This record gives sequence, C-alpha cells and structure tokens, in this order.
Amino acid sequence: MDKRVYLFGMVEFVIGGLLDLIATNLNITIGQAGRLITIFSFVFVLAGPVLLYVTGRVKRTNDLHLFR
Repeated sequence: MDKRVYLFGMVEFVIGGLLDLIATNLNITIGQAGRLITIFSFVFVLAGPVLLYVTGRVKRTNDLHLFR
C-alpha cells in the first residue's frame, strides 16, 4: 500500500517542477499555475482513500505490474 500512496502523491511534485512551463504554455502567471497544485491536493485528499481502497482489492500479481 505504501507504493500506491507514493505513486499517487508523486504527481504533485512533478507539477511543481513544471509550473513555469505550464504557465508559459497556458499564458497565465506562475501563481495561477500554482493553483493546479492546490486543486490537485484537494482532489487527492478526497479521491486518495477511494483509489487506495479500489486498488487494494486488486490481486497482488496484477498490482506488481505497475511497479516494474
């Protein structure tokens, strides 16, 4: 279960590293692009437990294919 939490939460840090590129491509400020992290965090808080519950019911052999 720890790997799934890491996988789902890692996306937040990826977006943080790309904020300037996202802001440039969307023609918005970095502050506005920073709201993406806030929105993602809020969605993660709500959807994270549901995703962990659903993926927790997957057979372990199928689950391991995600981490090769």
